[in-house]
Amino acid sequence: MAAWAQTAWHAVLEADKTVTGLADAWVPLALFLATYWAVGLGFLLIDRPWAAEIKCQPGKYVAWPMVRKIAAYVGAQHLTVYPATTWLLSGVVRRFCSFSPELPSARETVAGLVFCIFFAEVYFFHVHWALHHPRIYPYVHKVHHEFTYPIALESLYFHPVESVLNFGLGAGPMILGAHVTLLYLFTVIAVANVCIHHCGHEVPLDSPPFFGSMTHQHDYHHKVFNRNFGVIGICDWLYGTRAGYDAYHERWEQARKEKKRRTKTE
Repeated sequence: MAAWAQTAWHAVLEADKTVTGLADAWVPLALFLATYWAVGLGFLLIDRPWAAEIKCQPGKYVAWPMVRKIAAYVGAQHLTVYPATTWLLSGVVRRFCSFSPELPSARETVAGLVFCIFFAEVYFFHVHWALHHPRIYPYVHKVHHEFTYPIALESLYFHPVESVLNFGLGAGPMILGAHVTLLYLFTVIAVANVCIHHCGHEVPLDSPPFFGSMTHQHDYHHKVFNRNFGVIGICDWLYGTRAGYDAYHERWEQARKEKKRRTKTE
């Protein structure tokens, strides 16, 4: 592992001796919040008509009053629900993760990330699918679906109960008994990705083989509600819950090509 990373980790361990919960609660929470606000606010810059060519749902933009509503709602939870839940779960992190002074190898870290990604796909799909049950949906998940054409900041616009449930997405490192820095790294990757998947625009390098753009998949979910419950697309393929998406995306591609063709001939 890089020398700077090892030095930074030693500094965290030293500070953890005097700041209760630093390594198992406050560092991951700080990474979570910093990633969300940086990526979420950054994507506001492209959610304008000049980027219409890569807009998943062309012509649909969230008005600024709604952006402020999202920021206020999510920000309130970031000051209450998230710190409280992080603190309550810090004992689990301390018990099941390693806090060894030596960082894991790059190979071990990559293998851990692969496991965490697939675990998150399975966990998110089943929790998300359950939250769409007619007896549950109106009371919890309906909050998130207030917006049928999402933006990156809307990625954490959840009912508090769902916000707590989503902490389970980070259970991978605990299941593995991995070094806590895997939790740090996966937190940044996962939060950045959930922002990207809600950004409402086609993003480069966002298409796993066979399943296509994860951003388009989730944008389609917000459009129709009852398709594409997962992240990568694996569980939706296994359960048959991506029906209609491929044809929808093909029409989107054809419309974009047609618009390019007309622009060139004008």
